Amino acid sequence: MKLTATTYLERINEIEDMVNEGKLPAQMGILAASLTNHRPDPNPEPDSEKLSSADIRDRLALVCDLSLNEIAEVMTALGYRVYVDPISGAEWAVRENAG
Repeated sequence: MKLTATTYLERINEIEDMVNEGKLPAQMGILAASLTNHRPDPNPEPDSEKLSSADIRDRLALVCDLSLNEIAEVMTALGYRVYVDPISGAEWAVRENAG
């Protein structure tokens, strides 16, 4: 997925617009909207918040059925990076929006 918006919230809106235009499945827009209060963590510490794709899928399971590949596509498009924890494995480095 190629996004042209430069700010995080504009990228979320762009994904939602692509859903409304029928270019992406609805569940990808739901995922993007659910990340409004989060931001990519560019320098995660070992004890920083991290979510696996399965964690994200499980959080949204009551409202949509997301594949791990759809999650990876949205997360990557929004600028999230994978952090590989030696114990937990690959997870997305996230942080709460400070405001």
